[in-house]
Amino acid sequence: MRCGLSPLEQSTSEYQMVERYLENTHAPTHSSYKMKIRNVFAVDKHGEKEKLNSSVGNRKLLWHGSRLANWYGILSQGLRIAPPEAPVTGYMFGKGVYFADMSSKSANYCFPQPGKPGFLLLAEVLLGETNDLINSDYNASKLPKGKSSTFGMGRIAPDPAEDLTLPDGCVVPLGKPIEMEGAAKYTLNYNEYIVYNTNQINLKYLVEVDFDFESLL
Repeated sequence: MRCGLSPLEQSTSEYQMVERYLENTHAPTHSSYKMKIRNVFAVDKHGEKEKLNSSVGNRKLLWHGSRLANWYGILSQGLRIAPPEAPVTGYMFGKGVYFADMSSKSANYCFPQPGKPGFLLLAEVLLGETNDLINSDYNASKLPKGKSSTFGMGRIAPDPAEDLTLPDGCVVPLGKPIEMEGAAKYTLNYNEYIVYNTNQINLKYLVEVDFDFESLL
């Protein structure tokens, strides 16, 4: 499927960064389950780095979740944008690829079930200059001039003071959640990041998790 997956040892700094990011950003309203990492794989999607639009800066490592049935397609073909015939009403900020900085927001798209593992993706997303919105906009894919992505602003987000900047300059928003300034006027609980061109996405880690419902009973 033209995609290499290399398991990471628990002792590596990469694994520990992923684990910290997963645990710190489990959202307070997503309290029906906990997540425990089963495996972390470094992803090497052949040809993807070469296609990246390196002129777009503001790189963040962000979460994306999907059903088990979708992962072969994602790993073989990359994350895709919905086709023109798909109804736009299902997409709060237009047809694009959606990411989150809260692990459980993305995990909910895995449709967690007891006894079944799920997979989450961490991707380096080239956001560039963001079009910041506090309400949904089905036409957000028509970006204003100079903007490269949409940022749906949430009331609760990882503490920016705890951001981790990796040696290559990519920012990991792995701080514990705090309420953002001006949150009362936001309609979203949590941040959403949307890009409308797949040359702004670099798959980095595939995270296999177990969903634990029982410990919360």
